[in-house]
Amino acid sequence: MNRKNATDFPQELLDIYDEYVHGIIDRRLFFSKAAKFAVAGVTVAALVNSLSPHYAWAEQVSQSDTRLKTEYARE
Repeated sequence: MNRKNATDFPQELLDIYDEYVHGIIDRRLFFSKAAKFAVAGVTVAALVNSLSPHYAWAEQVSQSDTRLKTEYARE
């Protein structure tokens, strides 16, 4: 899957998403405002999925990298 950049989305949609993730608007209002961007078979749920960060894609160094020495610490 190709990762989309912020420039792939309209600024108004990014602003609405920002309000949603920072708790300024609730999910219902976000879906209502974002509905106008859901065109050509793309649902608002698909927009949320596209806008949401994929933290695993941000991994810079694999946990299994042999250059790292890792251990588990117990309290």
